[in-house]
Amino acid sequence: MFTLIEQCRVAAKPGTTVLEKSLPLTSFDLPWLHLHPVQRVIFYEHSHPEAAQCFISKLKDSLSLTLKHFYMFAGHLVFSKTPNPTIKPKLHYVDGNSISLIFMESNQDNFDYLTSNYPRTASEFHHLVPQLPTESIIDDMVWASLLAIQVTLFPGSGICIGFTALHEAADGNTLTRFIRSWASITKLGSDVPLLGEKLDQPICFYDRSVMKDPKGIEELIWGTVSSRPFDMSRPKQLPPGLVRATFILDLNHIRLLKRCVSMEYPTLSHVSTFSVTLAFVWASMFKAKMTMNEVSNAEVQFVFSADCRPLLDPPIPDNYFGNCIVPVFFPKNFNQLLSKDDGFVIGAKVIGDLIEENLRKKDGISKYQKELMSIEFSKDHFIGVAGSPKFAIYDADFGWGKPKKTEVISIDFAGAVFLSDSRDAKGGVEVGLCFPKIEMDAFAMIFADGLKSVENSCVNA
Repeated sequence: MFTLIEQCRVAAKPGTTVLEKSLPLTSFDLPWLHLHPVQRVIFYEHSHPEAAQCFISKLKDSLSLTLKHFYMFAGHLVFSKTPNPTIKPKLHYVDGNSISLIFMESNQDNFDYLTSNYPRTASEFHHLVPQLPTESIIDDMVWASLLAIQVTLFPGSGICIGFTALHEAADGNTLTRFIRSWASITKLGSDVPLLGEKLDQPICFYDRSVMKDPKGIEELIWGTVSSRPFDMSRPKQLPPGLVRATFILDLNHIRLLKRCVSMEYPTLSHVSTFSVTLAFVWASMFKAKMTMNEVSNAEVQFVFSADCRPLLDPPIPDNYFGNCIVPVFFPKNFNQLLSKDDGFVIGAKVIGDLIEENLRKKDGISKYQKELMSIEFSKDHFIGVAGSPKFAIYDADFGWGKPKKTEVISIDFAGAVFLSDSRDAKGGVEVGLCFPKIEMDAFAMIFADGLKSVENSCVNA
């Protein structure tokens, strides 16, 4: 199926980065310990007219220059092999650290199949993302790599770049910034355009002192997670029979969804694309599961992650390296609300209210983080969200044009929805899902019927 072309390690460009640096894990990083790594793929149409070695050399050189700024991705997560509350995990980089980069060639003529929107066998995508290198153990301390990359060539058709990253190290904002920066440097041959006019301002912001913690939330979270042993082996066995599919909400759909919510709740000052998209998709998902008799009203736990960079006081830079998100859990009656005929309308309001009430108020984030410690949720039917349309992943142009398709592979394990900006529908949203085929078919029907209902009820309003 695949032929190995080259396996190597790439370090930051010599002499252009720090010699050594450690970053403590904050209250925003610690909750992501023990979770499955983030895995995503990006497909590009490309016929490979240049020689393979020239192509490989160019990507390696540009990656090395990118790591000049994102050097911590070449470092390690360092933690005690045995649970020890006195030794907190940290990110650690030493000059010369490197990341694993693999080049593969596919002998299958399935590029168009993999980049389609209709249901495709989920397992076929897992060959396109790398495994993180085996951890090292030194003096009872485990050193785990943070990032690995795999480039797969489809001769005459295209390229797939796969990423596997520890969520403990960085959130989607940081990882996507890394990908877009690597793409820009590859295309332009320099990192100067990324710096713009302010050459003294870094592409990555590493200063953890901006993370104020007057409420001692970090210690509370560490007290909870420190008692559990770290398991870097994370389950890799994919459940059988899963398919992946992508659904598109174009700008007109988004406007109609917003109009429906505003008609029902005219006093709302702002109805976001995120809230209406997520509510509509979740309502369709829940109704599909109910149709399959897979769940009852009380068995599904919904959660999404909110970016806190602009919400902290003072706000922290958007280029902050690490995690700055909190999981937002929904009340127990949220399932019943979604199951109603106008469930997405109510759901969109609930999403907006949760953000406003829990995160935008003074000290709201730290108070909410403390409340999260007592929340219990269903692991059997847990539905989250990966990605965001704001990440603009389709702007990641390596010089081959905008991506043909992007997928988040780790939702196969996490029971999540993947959201991104749309490649072709400006202002639209792509929704990626992974379900058993029969459940995907049920969702597709409910999703389509829901859009027709929205068009009929709101188009002339």
